[in-house]
Amino acid sequence: MAEFRKMTMGEVAEVAGLPKETLRARINRGVVEARKSPGWARFNLPSVVKICVHAEMMRRVGIEEVAIKAADFISESVHDFCKRPPYRIKRQGLIDGNYLFFRRDDHGFWHMFRADSLENAMQKLGSYAFDSQYLEASGFYFLNASTIADWVLDRIFDIQGIDGNEAVARK
Repeated sequence: MAEFRKMTMGEVAEVAGLPKETLRARINRGVVEARKSPGWARFNLPSVVKICVHAEMMRRVGIEEVAIKAADFISESVHDFCKRPPYRIKRQGLIDGNYLFFRRDDHGFWHMFRADSLENAMQKLGSYAFDSQYLEASGFYFLNASTIADWVLDRIFDIQGIDGNEAVARK
């Protein structure tokens, strides 16, 4: 079975669809930390996922707070698979059944809620949409976290030349 390797700045930029300069700026802003090593920075799988989810969410939504929270959730989910045996990461369906719901409060802050089914997520949305205290500053965003995770992992598999549907993530 193929193994993931740490990725260079250029590879991460290619997966994320960002210029290297933009990627460096986001690292400098603290979106993700690069492992300091002699020579080039290297990124482990959860870090690559976090950078790429953040980039995709900024393209889709353009809201930094939502992008950071979604990237944190998805990268932490991938990190959980990387630290426990059998360390296998699937190309598709790794975090199926994770729906993220974001609500903006009347102070402009975004809050994230996780639902384990589409039905539960829609119930949560309905309860907020019809609650009069949220009508003044209603702002909602709904995300199927699995869709974004699948897109990122598929690109990582392709960039690393992994043909199969699973790979091993070693520490």
